[in-house]
Amino acid sequence: MPEYFPCPKIKFEGTSSSNDLAFQYYNPEQLVGVKSMKDHLRFAASFWHTFMGDGSDPFGAGTMQKVWNDIIDPMERSRARADAAFEFMSKLGIEYFC
Repeated sequence: MPEYFPCPKIKFEGTSSSNDLAFQYYNPEQLVGVKSMKDHLRFAASFWHTFMGDGSDPFGAGTMQKVWNDIIDPMERSRARADAAFEFMSKLGIEYFC
């Protein structure tokens, strides 16, 4: 299976981190009251808008180029899109999608 997002899993590194691919404020395990940030902030991704859309809007054509859209066979394209989605959500720690 190819890697669609060639970066490591995004982790909490704190405000002193200069890593652009790190959480500086969101620490999923930190308690806020009696619940963790992860329980307070249940991040989700929209499968359709994130992985199907091309970024077009009323002002012009789409600008998002996604490598799985180059696959001709529709079933293979769908599998690649799903693989990319779960890789993306896994690397960001997103547990929910719609």
